[in-house]
Amino acid sequence: MERQIAMMQREKEQDPLVEPLYRVRDVARWLHLSPRRVRSWLHGYTYRRSAEGGQSHRPPVIRGRAVEDFGDACFLDLVELRLIHELLGRGWTLQELRKDHDDIASRLGTPYPFAQRQFYISGKRLYVPFEEGGRRHLLEVRGGGQCAIEPIIKQVSDELRFERRTGRAVEWRPLKDARVVVDPFHAYGAPRVDGHNVKTSLVYAMFQAEDGRVDVVAKWFQLAPEEVYDAVRFEESLQAA
Repeated sequence: MERQIAMMQREKEQDPLVEPLYRVRDVARWLHLSPRRVRSWLHGYTYRRSAEGGQSHRPPVIRGRAVEDFGDACFLDLVELRLIHELLGRGWTLQELRKDHDDIASRLGTPYPFAQRQFYISGKRLYVPFEEGGRRHLLEVRGGGQCAIEPIIKQVSDELRFERRTGRAVEWRPLKDARVVVDPFHAYGAPRVDGHNVKTSLVYAMFQAEDGRVDVVAKWFQLAPEEVYDAVRFEESLQAA
């Protein structure tokens, strides 16, 4: 793990994926979570023991992070938080996720294993790939070395696009069937209209100012009406959360 942290720190200055672009409160809003919960997954939390007195500390789920500031997060943090939220909804516990995160990080040699393409799920089982005898297999993380037949395994999230060379997530689509993307390379990492460097928050602000006149908004930002509708739908989904 120390080697992985050192490697991430060397890349930090030149890698947009680990730049502290996001405030925790914004990440929490996009993921429909409370800021307190997001901080606990990133930094751990302390609680008071009622019976014995004193305090106990629970470690973070994401360890070896590139971002040290308590109030900031990078794109890979965002992706991992999304996956943690997903897996908790599928029945994992935080204790299981901490162990699995550390185990996969060690196997794949990265501090951000949940943001990798080489990470699969089937039911409540996690798998990582390995090669043996020139053939590619999948190994169950907590299966005592049990292998799986690859075609039956589904990738964890269809919302993500991965870089071919490194296997890391480089784009997140936060709303199904909507032309809205999040990546650290455009619009300062904020949610934007796909194919444009236009933040959805700006589209929504003008939509409200123009009393919902989509034609005016579309002309101003040089967007198709459908792109305006998707940006508005995404922003309104945040308001409803």
